[in-house]
Amino acid sequence: AYEIYQCDWSSDVCSSDLTGLGRNLNMAQFEGSAGMIGSLVLYGAITGKAAPRIGNRSDIAAPQGVYRCAGDDQWCAISIQTDVQWTRLLDLLGDGADALRRAGLNTLAGRIQHHDEIDAVLESWTREITPTQAEDRLAAIGAPAAAMRRGNEIGAVAEWREVLRPIENEGGFDWQVPGLPFSFGETKPVT
Repeated sequence: AYEIYQCDWSSDVCSSDLTGLGRNLNMAQFEGSAGMIGSLVLYGAITGKAAPRIGNRSDIAAPQGVYRCAGDDQWCAISIQTDVQWTRLLDLLGDGADALRRAGLNTLAGRIQHHDEIDAVLESWTREITPTQAEDRLAAIGAPAAAMRRGNEIGAVAEWREVLRPIENEGGFDWQVPGLPFSFGETKPVT
């Protein structure tokens, strides 16, 4: 269903570009977000309480967040999920991480408790480099990270090239839209 919505939207934008006329786009918010809130609904059903609001943070990874990088409105998402990744992150940060080199932060519970302090040190590092530099350096130490990319930049990322599908359109524009991010067995995606 998502791919159908995406194609309708892309077709409307192409048509609008050709004709100069606006379009009315309708998409139900519930259906668009229902697939992303399953764990929150389950939490409420089991506990009878609303799930706590933790923003970009996690109860299974710390530090975790979206950090400002060098440049105008540039960001990188980072998620340190293991104690080994934490140790490697400290090594990567070098002297700038001296304040974080203490026993209380060697565990996930300690890092969650001091998340704000860790965020401040980590962002002082990311602010000096571009998002892709942060992503590359963190990937080199085995830490999950992803540079923020705008819509016109995702085609340059190998993982996205596996998901993007070309569509036919009236104006001859070169449009690609997200398809399903998986395939079945040895099958090739439908293009």
